[in-house]
Amino acid sequence: MTGQEIILQHSRICNSLCDKRIFDAFLLMRPLLKELQEWWAISKKDELETVYRQLLFYYVESMEDPQRSRFYRELQVNVFTLADKIKELLLLKSSTLYEYTQKRYLADRSIDFEQISFELESHFSNLLLGDLLQESLNVQGKQKEFAAQHESTMQKLFSHFWLMEEWTSSETDFLTKCLSNKEFDSVLKSHLISAVTLNLLRTFDAAKLSFLLSQALHEEVDVRQRALVGVVLAFCRYRRRLPFYDELMAQLKLLADDKRFSNELEIAIIQIVRTLETETVTKRIQEEFLPEMRRLSPLVQKKMEESIEKISDFDEKNPEWQKILEESGIADKIQQFTEMQIDGTDVYVSTFAALKSFPFFNDISNWFLPFDVNHTEVSDLFDKKDLLTIFIKNPYLCNSDKYSFCLSVLQMSATQRDMMMQAFNADMEQIDEMMSNEAKLDVDTLAKRFSNQYVQDLYRFYTLHPHHADFQNPLQDIVKVTETPLFDIILTDVAVKRRLAEFYFSKDIYREALRLFADLKADDAESSNAMLQKMGYCCQRMDDLKQALNYYQEAELLEPDNKWTLRKIAYCSRRLGQYEVALDYYQRLDKLQPDSTSVLMNMAICYFQQEKYQDALSVYFKMLYLSPDNPKIWRLITWCYFIIGNFASARKYCEKAIADHPINSDYLNLGHICLAENKLKEAVEAYSTGLRMTDDKTVFWNLFADDVKYLQANGVERDAMAMVADAVKYKEIT
Repeated sequence: MTGQEIILQHSRICNSLCDKRIFDAFLLMRPLLKELQEWWAISKKDELETVYRQLLFYYVESMEDPQRSRFYRELQVNVFTLADKIKELLLLKSSTLYEYTQKRYLADRSIDFEQISFELESHFSNLLLGDLLQESLNVQGKQKEFAAQHESTMQKLFSHFWLMEEWTSSETDFLTKCLSNKEFDSVLKSHLISAVTLNLLRTFDAAKLSFLLSQALHEEVDVRQRALVGVVLAFCRYRRRLPFYDELMAQLKLLADDKRFSNELEIAIIQIVRTLETETVTKRIQEEFLPEMRRLSPLVQKKMEESIEKISDFDEKNPEWQKILEESGIADKIQQFTEMQIDGTDVYVSTFAALKSFPFFNDISNWFLPFDVNHTEVSDLFDKKDLLTIFIKNPYLCNSDKYSFCLSVLQMSATQRDMMMQAFNADMEQIDEMMSNEAKLDVDTLAKRFSNQYVQDLYRFYTLHPHHADFQNPLQDIVKVTETPLFDIILTDVAVKRRLAEFYFSKDIYREALRLFADLKADDAESSNAMLQKMGYCCQRMDDLKQALNYYQEAELLEPDNKWTLRKIAYCSRRLGQYEVALDYYQRLDKLQPDSTSVLMNMAICYFQQEKYQDALSVYFKMLYLSPDNPKIWRLITWCYFIIGNFASARKYCEKAIADHPINSDYLNLGHICLAENKLKEAVEAYSTGLRMTDDKTVFWNLFADDVKYLQANGVERDAMAMVADAVKYKEIT
């Protein structure tokens, strides 16, 4: 079996278990066991299946067993666990996916936790000794060497906790001590959290998820944000199987009353949801924002150079410059970009995408490394306080991008670097203000910042890493977050649901928004008009027009003359073929907003669909009165007259459109008129002209075929149509 076949079969087994089809799960497990050829796995499967058969026997015989539900659930969990082990062993043997090639490569590397603990304690104890030790290390030239040793230890730990199988007491004790040691820095702790998260996302482990849940209460805000993001991603990925794990659900319930946990969980979810729009935002920046800036920049520069001549003192800022920027449109673009940054949108991913090829990123652990000015790869840059301050305090750059930028700066010449430093020095006033504001940040703001930066780090890894295609991107699973136990147990507060529903709606994630709005509606009998409108709009965008119509009609009961609601009811009714109903609403709209072209157009469509062509004509002429030189209306009148057989009037308006600015459909209509009048030569000429104006000839003939029924209704025989069409085709090739 290939790696993909193994993964797919494992997924089928898990789905069967989630659907309580345990017989099917055992059946699906057989091909994997045959591939694995491990007696213990076959024996374990037979043992579990025997237990299940006994459970079924007692149930069918109606024997009372108060523990049956517990045994049933435990059996499901045990089958899940066996399936996971079989999948991992098979992939370890043959998979070419990056994680499994790394597992095979590092398989023989053992780790001595006692020695590692000693090294970490020594490292952080030395750091606490302060300046005296630092001075001593500098003299001996050992400072960078000791830092490199610590970084090597961190990489070793990351690889172990990323690629390890089941927990042992050694891992549990080590992680618990590390995360609780106040002398250890948050860089190490955050790094370990990421390794465990990556491991958990590869294969489910209740103990590892329990660990992340416990660390989501960590006292250090940056550490617990990583744990929270990991919890959200794991709950989304394993949402269907989690309810089978009673201890996990009990642990989650204990967190239900922790206000900080629920607040920061909401923050984490929102930051992950934002990644769904990153690709769209990046495309917009590259295709709209940057080209426009490049187009405007030369003009703005020229105007500013001209304005300099008006200033007596060269150092004085010209007040006209801001006006120039505003008039050019650059100020608006900059404002839009700034607002996206403040909102938390990832605007830099394309900027730094090309800077992920440094050797630093060859080690997977560095993609998840919190930014550290003391890291040996970048520490040479931070002798001066100004640059250090900018990078520590910049809230819009994620850790990965900070490393990318620093590594690129290290490639600069000394002259270029000095020029950049001078530019930073010029901004020291703003930097000082930023530092002052940092001290005043509340916990929620800090949580949002750390969460957002970490999520952006994850986005870069899952989209830019050379082997990113070997990983199933967990960020994409966030669309299913409302289906997880997080919403059933933690995020039950009405205000939280409303905020998340509005956020999903604002980001065009309609399915999840609708799910939350529906929950709110079920909890509150007096739903607001706005919420019902949004629920209808969600359904409409999901192409569920019947349900959309139901919600819009509910909204109408609350506010009968709301024009937006009436338009939507009319639209849905028309799309559903309920033309009489739609017409009634368009007529109501016409009274509320007289002479609206779009309303009149839709009224005419409703008449037309009901074959009330004279009524449709009356509406078209009203539109023509309001807009007498509109060729689109001439075309509509042409077609309406043709359908009712008034060829003279149809020709009159068709020729008006042709005289103004002809399009291929004008000549198609003229050909129909000529054909109906039996003016065959003129029909061939008109069709030929229209055909030449059509890039894709198939499109023209498809339009012709669509109109056959109207030609027949006007007395044109099929033979005549076919012969004229062939005459046109011969004319085209001669």
